[in-house]
Amino acid sequence: MAEETYYCLITDKDVKIAIADIDFLIASDSEPVFNAVLKNGEVCENIRKASFGKESYQGSGITESRSANVSIFPNPVKQTLHITCTESKKRSFEIYSTNGSLLRKAESDGNTTTLYVGDLPEGKYLLRTESTSLMFIKN
Repeated sequence: MAEETYYCLITDKDVKIAIADIDFLIASDSEPVFNAVLKNGEVCENIRKASFGKESYQGSGITESRSANVSIFPNPVKQTLHITCTESKKRSFEIYSTNGSLLRKAESDGNTTTLYVGDLPEGKYLLRTESTSLMFIKN
């Protein structure tokens, strides 16, 4: 296999994120950290310091990790966002705007939850739960 090169953001925890995979960055208003939101909806949180580099690897692609414990649909959404969790336990959900403002909180103790988002303006939002952040688009 041929050696390939990609440009990346390297976090303070030595996590390397391909620049092509980053959708946008969100800075915190209250702490000196930022989050990198990836095009697949995954979020790298609480980055304090980062640098840019050029990495090489063998093969034809970069392996992505995905969160398997929470999924959302439909995405994009117009009215109702459906959330499915692999574990049935009490958890809270928070919806944030792309500038980091908390817009909504909800709680659930089952595997499935629905959240009404029809009143939100069109745009990108983050749904956060204990260990997972997912991006969704409101149309």
